[in-house]
Amino acid sequence: MKIFIPFKIKDIGGTSTFANIFSENLRKNDFNVTSEFEPDYDALFIIADCPLRYVLHAKIHGRKIIQRLDGIYHPATPFGKWYWMYNLKMKIIHNYFANFVIYQSNFSKLSCEKFLGKRNGIFEIIHNGVNLPSTKIKPASENIIKLITFSQFRRKDQIVPMIEIMKNMPKNYTLDIYGSFEGEVSDLQTKIEKMENIKYKGKLQHSKLLSELSRYDIFLFSDQSACPNSVLEAMASGLAIVAFNRGSIGELVKTGYNGEVIDLITNDAFSEPFPFSQQDYDAFRGSILRTVSNINNYKEASKKEASDSFSLTKMMQKYYEVLRYRK
Repeated sequence: MKIFIPFKIKDIGGTSTFANIFSENLRKNDFNVTSEFEPDYDALFIIADCPLRYVLHAKIHGRKIIQRLDGIYHPATPFGKWYWMYNLKMKIIHNYFANFVIYQSNFSKLSCEKFLGKRNGIFEIIHNGVNLPSTKIKPASENIIKLITFSQFRRKDQIVPMIEIMKNMPKNYTLDIYGSFEGEVSDLQTKIEKMENIKYKGKLQHSKLLSELSRYDIFLFSDQSACPNSVLEAMASGLAIVAFNRGSIGELVKTGYNGEVIDLITNDAFSEPFPFSQQDYDAFRGSILRTVSNINNYKEASKKEASDSFSLTKMMQKYYEVLRYRK
């Protein structure tokens, strides 16, 4: 079976990481995969959107059209009131051309239905999957609690809450930050370097970063994401998760089991780009302290949850079923 995926992998991270891993696993299972247009393909697999000429070609020639959707643009994104323009191709494919739509999470489905329109056709919800490292879980130290977060930081809501809570954390709590600072947060690196309990570790090759994860105890997350790989990777490495209830976090983390999910005072899903208040920071800090009281059980539960529900093998099995589906 020949799969045409019109997507150019630009960097490691986010959608490019998925496209790279997805294509690699398809090839291992005897699928022929191409990112260049070759008219003899069997299925067009679209990641978000693609040039409409490919969609029209597939429709005219009776080829299967599969659209995978994670996030969409909405009023709280940097594009503001012009969000609809950036959604336009996704909307056309979603509503009129796709034979099968895959949503990355229940939150992704909700977002797409709100801003693209509700689908009448076939769809499936397939969460991201991650490799399961063989490293053993390292029990937390009684003396130092090691916190970590990592991302390509471009917006305040991705990192400012972590910086704020560390101003009043006990002295034996440390936070290491990996990644890059860009856009509206490009000036934060200098501020972080002045804080004693935060260390900025810079941008690390993804494989090396994953090998470092098991040294930590808790992964912190405040972004709104359709299905964040960083959270799943931290779970697979045996880290407890403390995160705000934004995006799909409630689908990945179970409060009292593998971490803590904190409800925001402001219901920000599609309206507030930065919804946090001092009360939210206090709740965030309190959740971390509660997690530590049962930290080793949380760490074990995280690894188990990743294995049971979010392994790369299970994700790919669901995609194979979609690719081979015949109505």
